[in-house]
Amino acid sequence: MVDGPGLGALVVEFAGKPKRRPMAIASFKERWAGNCYIEPDRTDRTAVAFICPESSAAIFKMRNGKPAVRWTGD
Repeated sequence: MVDGPGLGALVVEFAGKPKRRPMAIASFKERWAGNCYIEPDRTDRTAVAFICPESSAAIFKMRNGKPAVRWTGD
């Protein structure tokens, strides 16, 4: 997770595949609010949930080797 002055990003490292380079799966044009957080998706152990309470939520998952996102909040 990166939270710079003008950019936010989610980067995945593949623990089971040491030869595979880390991959940026999402980037944001502004910093995240202090209350946003990441947690494992409770319904799919291969997915990650990005949650901003009172605002939005997204589920990130790799599909065919490429990142996919499904927004579940506003």
